[in-house]
Amino acid sequence: MKKALSILTILLTLFSCHERELTHIGYPEDYVSPEFTKGPDGELYVFTKETAGDVFETLEWSPASFGAKTEHNYQIMASIEGYDAVEVVTLVNGSATQVEISQKEMNDAIMKITGVLSEGMVVEENVDLGIRAFIGDFPTGTGVVSSTKQVVANIFPYFTPTLPSNKIFVRGDHQDWAENDETTILGSVEEEGGPYNGYMYLNNEFKICAGPTWGDPAYGQKGDWESDGNGFSTAIAGDGENIKVTPGPGMFFMSSNGSSTLMIEPLTFKLKGSAIPGGEIVMDYDQTNRYLYANVDFVDGSFTFYANNDHNLGKGEADGVTENNGEPIEVKAGTRMIVLDLKNPGTYIYFYRGAVEITAPEMAPLTITDYVLTKDDKDQSIETISWSESVYGDETLEKYQVLLGSQVMYEGVDLSVTLTVEELNAAALKDGGEADKATKHGVKVVAIFAEGSKLESELQEINITPYQAFASEIYVSGDFNDWKHNDDDVVNLDNPEGDYSNWFWMPEGGFKFTSLPNFDGTNYGYESDGVLSTTGGNIPVDAENHYSLKMNPEKLTYELEALEWGLIGDAVKGGGGWETDTPLTFDVATKTWYKEVELVAGANFKFRANNNWDHNLGLTDVDGEVGRDGGDLSVEVADVYTVTLTYDSDARKFTYTIVKK
Repeated sequence: MKKALSILTILLTLFSCHERELTHIGYPEDYVSPEFTKGPDGELYVFTKETAGDVFETLEWSPASFGAKTEHNYQIMASIEGYDAVEVVTLVNGSATQVEISQKEMNDAIMKITGVLSEGMVVEENVDLGIRAFIGDFPTGTGVVSSTKQVVANIFPYFTPTLPSNKIFVRGDHQDWAENDETTILGSVEEEGGPYNGYMYLNNEFKICAGPTWGDPAYGQKGDWESDGNGFSTAIAGDGENIKVTPGPGMFFMSSNGSSTLMIEPLTFKLKGSAIPGGEIVMDYDQTNRYLYANVDFVDGSFTFYANNDHNLGKGEADGVTENNGEPIEVKAGTRMIVLDLKNPGTYIYFYRGAVEITAPEMAPLTITDYVLTKDDKDQSIETISWSESVYGDETLEKYQVLLGSQVMYEGVDLSVTLTVEELNAAALKDGGEADKATKHGVKVVAIFAEGSKLESELQEINITPYQAFASEIYVSGDFNDWKHNDDDVVNLDNPEGDYSNWFWMPEGGFKFTSLPNFDGTNYGYESDGVLSTTGGNIPVDAENHYSLKMNPEKLTYELEALEWGLIGDAVKGGGGWETDTPLTFDVATKTWYKEVELVAGANFKFRANNNWDHNLGLTDVDGEVGRDGGDLSVEVADVYTVTLTYDSDARKFTYTIVKK
C-alpha cells in the first residue's frame, strides 16, 4: 500500500512540475511586446452600411514573447482621445501575427466607445489601435504584454439606429419619394397595428406606406382635411391621391392607424427656459441632416424643447435622450449649437456642437402674387426674384435654385433672377397647373453647398393661370394616308415640354407634320435624320412597318422607331420573365406577329415592343382585342400555343389569338 502511494505521489509531482513549466514561463522583464509592422495608411477611411463587410485593413505585427515557448493569444484594441472606453476590435487565437479586420468590426468598436445616438452625431474620428498578447483565455495577471506604440486610423464611421420593429414609412417630396428611407418613419409601441406616431418635416405631398418600397401597400388622401384639436385629420385609402400638406411645409407631429386614418399637427419647436437668453429661441430645420438646430449663447440654467404643452421634450432616462414632459435639461454657460434629432420615433435625442454660422437665403417679398399669363406676352419680363446670401459654416456654396413647386426656374450663383412669361408659364404647367385655370404654387430659394448641405428660404405662395403653350395635337400627313388630314392621324401632346407621340402603320414613302389640318400653317419636314425644319422636305420611311412616331416642334426634333413586338411575363416558359421581351416573328404582308410558345397556367403575360413599357398591349373590355396599357393575359391550361397579334390598319386596332397546338 505504501509503495502504491509513493508511485502516485511521484506521478502527481511530475504532473505538477509540467504545469509549472507551462504557466511560469519567465520573468516579466524578459517579455517582448508585439509591435505593429503594418497598419492603416494616412488616408481617410469612409465606412458605409453598404460596405460594412469589406476589409478595413490587414494588420501585421511582430510576435510577442513571454520568456519561453508557450501558446498565447492577441487582442486588437481601439481607443479614441476624449473617451474613457477601450474596446476589443477582434481576438486572434494562437500565434498568428496578422489579421483582417472588417469595416463592421471597426465601426462597432467606434460606436461603443463614442456612444453615438444619432447619425447627426457622427464625426470623423482618429482611432488609436494597439495590440496586446496574453496567456490563457483572458488577459489577466502577469501573463499580459501590450504594444508600446499605437497606430492611428482616420475613420468616418456610419450609424445604424435601433428602430421600432413595428413601423410604417412616410414617402413624399420631403425625401424625394425615395424607397428604403428609414429616416422618415412612424413607430408603434404595439407588437402589431397602430397607432403609429412620430415627428417629421413635411413639404407639399406624401403618402403613408406599409413597407419600405412601392411594392408594399401605399395609402393616399380620401377626402378633405378636418380640424382636430391643434391639428388636422383626414381619411386615407389605398386608392387615395397624394396627401396634400396643410397648412404648408414645416415640422409636424403625425399619428396614423396605418391604413385609414391620419392626423397631423403643425409644430414650431423652441428652446425655452432659464438657460436661454430672452427666455426662448426658435429652432431652424436642417433639410440635409433632417434635424432641428439653434446656435445659442447659453447661460447657466436649464431648458426644454417646447412646441406646446402636449409636445414639451425634456431630459430622458439616458444622457442625450429626450422624452415628452421630461425634467428640464441642465446646461452650463457657453456658445454652442444644439441639435434636436426626431427622426427615430423610438429614441428622440439631442446633442451639442461648436457654434456654426448657418444662414438660410431670405427671399424678398414677391411684387405680384396673382398672374394671368398669355402667349402673346411670352417674351415679356414679369418678375425679378431676389434673395440674401446663404452661409453654412465653412462649406462652399455650389449654387442657388429658384423653385416653383418642384420645378427649377433658375440655377446659378447670382442673388437674383428675372423671369419671363414663358419661363413662369412652363414651370406652372410642369408643376401640375392647367391651362386657363388658376392654381396656387409655392416659390422658394434653395442654397446647395459643395458638401451636400441645403438651406431653404421661407415659401411664398403665388397664383398662376397659365396658357396652353402647345397645341393639343399636331397633324401627320403622308403616303400612309394619301397626304390627307384627319383627326385620327395626329401626334398628341404628352407633356408641357412640347413632346408629342403616337403609333402609326406606315408604308415605304414619306410624311410631314403640320400645325393645321391642311398645309396653310407651319409645316415640319426633313432637315436631317432626327432633325426637323419648317422648310424641309418629306421625312423618309424606309420600309413598311408599325412605328412609334415622336416630335417636338420647339426643339425641331423627331423620332421614327419601328415597333418590334414580343411577349413578356412569367407565363412565357423559358422567356425573360417581366424583364425582357420574347420576340415575335413579323409578317408585314398580313400585319401580324406570331410565335409558338409554351405558356404556364396561373401566370400572366402581355405584348410589349422594343423592351420598353411605353409600348405595351393588354386586355380590353372587347373579346379578342388588346389595347395600349391594357390588363394582363393568361391561359388556364399549361401547354404549347401559337400566339398571334394582328393590326387592322383600317380600324386602327390590335386583335390577338391564343391557339393550342
